[in-house]
Amino acid sequence: STLRSKGFVWCASSNINSMYWSHSGISFDYKCLGQWWATVSRRVWPVGVDESKATRKIDTVGDRRQEIVFIGLGFDSPIKQKQIQDTLDHCLLTQNEYDEY
Repeated sequence: STLRSKGFVWCASSNINSMYWSHSGISFDYKCLGQWWATVSRRVWPVGVDESKATRKIDTVGDRRQEIVFIGLGFDSPIKQKQIQDTLDHCLLTQNEYDEY
């Protein structure tokens, strides 16, 4: 069972904003954290931003990504990890959907 999950989400409904996902017990929070660095002009970046992390280049998506951590019982099982990954992969856009987006 899942005790906690948290991370960053790139949602198709918001290509500009990084979304934060946080779940603990029966509590769930999903909110905007601000813009992905890839969408912000470098002229306005604050001093000290790690440019190598902020400008990760995977195709043309920059630093946009899905990064969610799950904490729970039985999650050390490769079978359970695969089930979670497969479930979340079904939520991703297909290549055709992404191309249209």
